Formats: sequence, structure tokens, C-alpha cells
Amino acid sequence: MSAVPGQSPVSGDSITLYLRWTHQFQFAGYYMALEKGYYAEQGLKVRIKEFDNDNNVRRAVAKGMVQYGSELAGLVLSDPYSSELSVLGAVYRRSPVILLTIDPAVESLKDLAGKRVMGHTEVQAMLKSAGLLDQVDFHKGFTGLESLLSGEFDAIGAHIADQPRKLDKMGISYKIFRPEDYAIGFYGECLITSRRETENNPGRVEKVLAASIKGWKYAMDHPREAVDIIVNKYNSKLSTDDLLFQHRIQKNLIMPDLFEIGSMNTERWTMMSNVLIGLGLLDNDFSIEGLIYERGSPHWLEQWFWFILGGLGVVLLGSGTLLLFNFKLRRAVAGQTNSLKKINHELDNLVYSLSHDIRSPLASIQGLINLYRVDPQERGECIDRIENSVKRLDQFLREIVDHSKNIRMGIELAEVDMDLLLEQVYEELRYQKGAERVRLIKEINVDVPVMMDRRRMIVLLRNFISNSIRYHNEEAEDPFVKVMFSATRNELLLKVADNGQGIPAPHLDKVYNMFYRANDAENGSGLGLYIVKETVEGMKGFISVKSEENVGTEFTVILPNYPEGE
Repeated sequence: MSAVPGQSPVSGDSITLYLRWTHQFQFAGYYMALEKGYYAEQGLKVRIKEFDNDNNVRRAVAKGMVQYGSELAGLVLSDPYSSELSVLGAVYRRSPVILLTIDPAVESLKDLAGKRVMGHTEVQAMLKSAGLLDQVDFHKGFTGLESLLSGEFDAIGAHIADQPRKLDKMGISYKIFRPEDYAIGFYGECLITSRRETENNPGRVEKVLAASIKGWKYAMDHPREAVDIIVNKYNSKLSTDDLLFQHRIQKNLIMPDLFEIGSMNTERWTMMSNVLIGLGLLDNDFSIEGLIYERGSPHWLEQWFWFILGGLGVVLLGSGTLLLFNFKLRRAVAGQTNSLKKINHELDNLVYSLSHDIRSPLASIQGLINLYRVDPQERGECIDRIENSVKRLDQFLREIVDHSKNIRMGIELAEVDMDLLLEQVYEELRYQKGAERVRLIKEINVDVPVMMDRRRMIVLLRNFISNSIRYHNEEAEDPFVKVMFSATRNELLLKVADNGQGIPAPHLDKVYNMFYRANDAENGSGLGLYIVKETVEGMKGFISVKSEENVGTEFTVILPNYPEGE
């Protein structure tokens, strides 16, 4: 006897899983957990409920109208019912949220000033981070593509695997902005329940979680089968090609070859909430305590870790139709065009910087040499200043080399002794001006092998620590730079904090721009943090920054810990 769509055929604990949108590959893992009998194996009778526009998922779960739901991490954090919710697992490592516009006049985010924009938390945070939230007519919520096409809104929050695809089919040009490009690096789709459920039915929670993760693993390994089920049993309005396209995009968000599906890092949730607090979008006293579910069985982690490793060889299936080929071709051309625009922009910046950051020190050295020849009394001062100019040139050229290697070389994995690596980097910077005043504090908490790109980690540490030294607070009694590093089997967490000069608020969202200097009083190249961001993204990680002028700065970086060097 075949299962009724959305309904488990066995008796047992009856629950409802509420989806935040209509049936599509976005929820494939839950369909497969039901259709393959994984929920039934756990004695669960599950109904999968499609979004009905009457109640949002958070409210429905918090109020007990349904027991479980699929929701975006950013929406859970910012919801008034967050204190009643519990996040069981993060399915998407990266958020699918984008800001989408078809207005040809909008080339950059700042071009949205004065325009009508609708979006949820991450879009709001991106606009706030860019200093634009007060300059747009912002409406918090979600709307369909029709609102964009009709001109009701100039830009809308959207899902990267959905609305852009529809616009491509219509032949309509568009522009997207990703919050993660503005250091809003949130988890995406999460499995949630109420705290009441975790307290009253902990055994059922574990069963739902285990079966759901198993379903997601199966869906990612068997996309064609999952798509056929979505089309034939769940009456999806999307075609087979559309759903397979969604799988390809969402695989890059779920990242099953790098992370255990459903695993979460509490530090990353803290970082996400701190971003919203820092932008004034969450109350200062907000706490994630109780929001993140603590799993009860350590053996469950072992089991699913090896399932993830077993799925690394999955080959992406595609339809091979002419329509999909043309779509891929258009996207490839668009991608190459954007890449060329970026390269040209960087070359323009480089030429300008060469005229300043290389010619200026060289001209200074030439003048000092002339002064050295004609005025013996100034020779000691000349040598010191020549040395400073040479060091400035050396720093600039080294950063150019770092950037060149970063964009040309692939990830080279090796097991790294983080404590030793940190000592090596600090020793290298020991003779930097001001280093003798800045105390290094280390907090290394590593109980598992750390697999990473050693060269790129050196680039990160060198830039972070060098900046803390260069911009230390001269008036502080005990200037310090504190490096905190911890590792789990799936993720690496690096925090670098200091009590230095801090970054002025108007500059905070621009510090990653190429050749941008937040402090003209120092001789920085303006390349360091640009390289840092490029390096982190090259390692498939996330970076955020908190800073207060005359108090200090803290950078947080989350990276994958590559299992078995994969």
C-alpha cells in the first residue's frame, strides 16, 4: 500500500511539520524522510503541511498549532516568539536570502536610496550595515515576484534558487545583492520546534531530528528521485528542470561534502545575534540561551558524520535540455562579465595605489638620500626614515603577493598545530613598530585534528595581529591582542580581539573594500582586510567584525574543518 502524499502510513506519535513556502526542493529532505519510511521507522506519523498564508511558521510552532517547522535562521532570531522556539538543526550552512531588483538604474546598493524595498531580517541587516536603511522606504515582510514586476516595490527579498530563475526564463535582466557579502553570514533553513516540545517530548524530538537528517542525506544523494516525488506526489508548481536546478544551487548552500547536515555551532549563532544587536535590530539583552537545542545522544553525531563522508562522491544530475543549457550559458556569460568588471575595478584601484603607495615612499627615499649627502647632521634621522619607507614598501608588496596567491591557488589542506602557527606569526611581527607594547593573549581549545590551508591562515593571523599592533591605543595601560581559537570536527572558530583604537562607526561597513583606509594617520596599504575577506571566502568561511572607537575591535571567523582532509 503506497503512502498518501504528506502522510505517514503508520500509527504512532502524530506530528505536523509546517513548511515556510510551497512544495519544492527547498524541503526535499522532509519529503524523503516520509516517503522512504524514516519517520515510520521511528514510530512517527508525520503530516507535512504546505505554507497556507494564514500563519507564519514561527507563530504556528510557538502557539502549538503545529509541532515542527522549517524556517530561516535570521527570522527565528528576530521573531517576537524566539523565546518560545528551539532550533534543532541547521540544514543550510549558508543563507539563500538575496535582495533582488530589476531596476536598470540600480547598479550598487547605494542606488536604492529613496526607493521602496521589502525584505526580512537579513535584507534589513544588510541595508543597515551599509548605512542605507534610513534612506530607503523599507517594509519588513515577504512579497512575491509580481510586486517587483508591477513596480509596487523596487527591490524585494528573495530566494536565490527561485525568483532569479523565473526572471531568466522571462528574459528579464536583474541585479542581486547577497547579505553575506556585507558580513551578514547567517545559517539558512533550520528545523525548529517549540521549547515546550523539547521539554515534554525529548524522545520524540530526537526521533524527528534523526529521521529528518537521514531524509536530507538521501535527498542530496538522490536528487532525481527526490524531484520525481515532489512533482508526482506533492503537486509542485515547478518543473523537473526547475527542481533539479534548485538542487544544484541548494547543494552549495547545504555544503554536505564539508559539513554534517543539521550540525550547528553555538558561537556562530552568538555571532549572528551579535550582528543584529550591533546593528540595533535586536535588543541588547537578547540571549540565545535555550534557543539552540542540545542533542541528547553523542552516538547520533558519529553515525551521521560518516554518512556525510559517504556522500562526497555524489555526481550532480541535470536534465540536459536545451533550455537548461541556454540558461547555464547565459549565467556563465553573466558570471564572467561580473568577474571582468571586478578585475577591471581592482586594476584601476591598483594603478592608483601604485602611484601613491609605491611612488610616494620611493620619492621620499630619494629626497632623504639627497638630504643624507648634503647634511651630515641629519644622517641618523635620514636612515630611520628611509627604513620606515622601505618597510612600508615591503608591506605593500607582500600584500599584493598575498592577494595574487589567494586568487590563483587552490586550497592546500594540511593538519595544523594552531598554537605553533600563532607563535610563528607573532615572532614574525615582533619587530613591527609598537609590537613591544602589545601583549599577545592566546586561548587555544583544540581536541580534534585541525585541517586547513596553512598559508591562508597565516595571512589571516598576520593581518589581524598586525592591525592590532599598528592601531593599538597609546593611552591604554595594557594594550593587548587576544587570539581565541577552538575546533570541532566540522568547524573552526577564530576570534581576534584587541583594546585598540577601534574603527569609527561610519567606516565599519567599508573596511573590507580594496585600498580603503579607515585611518589616514597610519601608513596601512588599505589592502589588508580586503585580502582577509577574500581569503575567508576562498576557504568557504564567514567573517564578521564588531568595533567601538577607543574601546577595541573583535573579528570572528568561522571556517570548515575539512574531515579527513577532504
